[in-house]
Amino acid sequence: MVNVLITGNKGFIGSHLESYLKTVTKYNIFGYDIYDTMPQEKMDYIIHLASTTTIRNSYSQPQRYFMNNLYLTDELLERAKNDKAKFIFSSSGSIQKPSNPYSLAKKHSEEWINLYAKLYDMQTSILRFFNVYGDGQRKGVIYEFMKNVKYYSPCIIYGEGNHIRDFISVKDVCNIIYRMITDEIEFTDYDVGTGVGTSINKLYDILERNLRNNYNIEIDKKYIP
Repeated sequence: MVNVLITGNKGFIGSHLESYLKTVTKYNIFGYDIYDTMPQEKMDYIIHLASTTTIRNSYSQPQRYFMNNLYLTDELLERAKNDKAKFIFSSSGSIQKPSNPYSLAKKHSEEWINLYAKLYDMQTSILRFFNVYGDGQRKGVIYEFMKNVKYYSPCIIYGEGNHIRDFISVKDVCNIIYRMITDEIEFTDYDVGTGVGTSINKLYDILERNLRNNYNIEIDKKYIP
């Protein structure tokens, strides 16, 4: 039987992935989140999603972000090396120009992963997720817009609202990982998105139009420079 460890299984993407894999595979799925006890079973796959993620908090807590992100990644790489497990890592597009401890930890994590793959002939995959959305989300512009709608507040748009994002459903993210661990697609690095850009203004228009047509709800928007 194939054993799969999902770190960050109590988080947004991790909880969806754990539930999805338990539904569509007969694999043994193990979960681990920061401060949990690490399962001791030998793993075939380690899917490392756990991290401390709020960027604005990383400025005042750099050591915490180092320990929970970079240090934990290195510990899990050692585990993958010893178990001869395939290793999947959740990264970020912000590594291109890291300007905070969170992004720097992600960048250095990628460097460690690439080094381990080279030195120890490990099979690794780095997944750089774009803007993931879905049920249970607790941050991001879609979550903020829906929260404001719920409490009858304007949807806040920073700047002119022309900046483009690639929004991808958490269900599609789970499917990509499923296809990797079932050998349907190549086990390699991926930028995970739809390939379709949506401006924040267009996102607001889609939300406003659907709420008005389907629920007879009108919402306002508020620009902040």
